Amino acid sequence: MNGNSMEKTLTASTLGALAAQLKPFMAKGEIYSLLQDLIQVKAIIPSAASAAPATSAISTTSVLKVGMSALGGVGMLVVACYTGYEVYKICTGLWKKFKNWKTSGSGGNGERNRALDQENRRLRTRANELRTAAKQTNGTVERLRTAARQADATAEGLREQNQRLQEQNQQLREQNQQLREQNQRLQRIEELLQGAFNQQGRMNNTDHSSDQASTSQQGQPGGSQHAANEGHNGN
Repeated sequence: MNGNSMEKTLTASTLGALAAQLKPFMAKGEIYSLLQDLIQVKAIIPSAASAAPATSAISTTSVLKVGMSALGGVGMLVVACYTGYEVYKICTGLWKKFKNWKTSGSGGNGERNRALDQENRRLRTRANELRTAAKQTNGTVERLRTAARQADATAEGLREQNQRLQEQNQQLREQNQQLREQNQRLQRIEELLQGAFNQQGRMNNTDHSSDQASTSQQGQPGGSQHAANEGHNGN
């Protein structure tokens, strides 16, 4: 391979590497337009192996073979200068795009990015507020759970107290029933005693009447004798 062929190969490799580096920053249409301009000025001569469209060649990053136009030394110089100028314009445009991309955002979407940043900050603020509210809600829920447990304990205590009261009530009912039965027995005893007292009273009255009658009968003969004595003394 001679020096001229080596230069063409190196130039093709350089342009291919440049195209691969420019691909993230340029659209395929822009790179395709650049290649068409270079082909029109015969700065690039597609070979038979690269007969596919330029976009396909870029997508596969195949090596472009460069051939200078056979216009002589002056023509070659003109073509080289034009090619360098085109490359300079492309690099300058890319540099401006890169600076704009750094200052205002990729693709000129700085305003949209600022809006997204504001929305992101708003969402983060809202998320913090929700987390704070969630913590407060968790505290409220825990207090409610504690109150519910206390209420359950109170209800259980009331149920136990009610059970004890029911048992005491049952005991009082049993005691009341026993008192009723005892009262009935006492009333019966009182009736029996009253009957016995009444009977004894009647018996006492009967005996007293008998005693009085007996006393009266004993006193009548003495009276007759006394009367007779008095008559006798009178005589």
